[in-house]
Amino acid sequence: TFVAAALARRTGRCVLLVTAHIDEADEALAELAGLAAAGLAPEPALLPALESAPGEGGAALDLLAERLALVRRLAEGRAPGVVVAPVPSVMQLVPGPALLPRLLRTVRTGDRCPPRELAEWLADAGYARTEAIENPGEFAVRGGVMDVFPPGGALPVRLDFFGDDVERIFEVDLATQASDRRVEEATLVGASAEALLGDEGKLPLADLLPKGTACVVAELAEVLEQGRGYWERVSDGQSVLGVQELFKGLGRRCHAVVDVNGFSSTNASDRVVRLPVEPLPAFDDEVPKAFAALAELAAE
Repeated sequence: TFVAAALARRTGRCVLLVTAHIDEADEALAELAGLAAAGLAPEPALLPALESAPGEGGAALDLLAERLALVRRLAEGRAPGVVVAPVPSVMQLVPGPALLPRLLRTVRTGDRCPPRELAEWLADAGYARTEAIENPGEFAVRGGVMDVFPPGGALPVRLDFFGDDVERIFEVDLATQASDRRVEEATLVGASAEALLGDEGKLPLADLLPKGTACVVAELAEVLEQGRGYWERVSDGQSVLGVQELFKGLGRRCHAVVDVNGFSSTNASDRVVRLPVEPLPAFDDEVPKAFAALAELAAE
């Protein structure tokens, strides 16, 4: 985590941090967010792994929405400072930019957006039309007002139309169904897992990374083992890269691929840097003595 943060801060490059396990990616994201809040690292973002194998359905829509949001940022040239990804998430192909208009839509105040056309887009994207929105993936229409509850943790919004123009956008208080805080835009993500999980137009994440990206692999041996295990569990090879193909693509796209190993050695390169990192020693149970020892370490 700290190597990735230091590389991103000192080089100004986007850094892809690949971990072996999903919980490690979550921990790394939390650590990077803390460093970013202290001004010690750039903003991080997570590429979550889909919970089910492609073709089996059941993937959480919030994870799909999060993946789409990151794909859009990369496609628009707004890459985060550090992209954190467990190896299954990088092996899974992502929708290409050409698919985004079908899967992701941003509505802004002042846009010309005929309500009937938007309702058709929502229905095609997997939303259910209801009398009043209560759950993600629902929308409701009442005269010139449309309420939409996108999946993926986004807040429900109310679009107030004047003819075919979006006049105002508000957040919706689900408890009272009343308009809440006014906002200038709303991002609507497709609610259909089937539409988002199809194979058409998919590509490797590496193809969307900015040129010059640095890739940091945490514990390469474990990443390779977990990647091979995931590949064996996938019911078919569609929408998923093999581990060898994944790293070939990252090698072609990235400025450098660095593996950081604290517990194992892969002997994959003769260019080895020993980082001066070691565990803290056991401190004295008496607080003053413990702080004195800590001060000595800090001085060194």
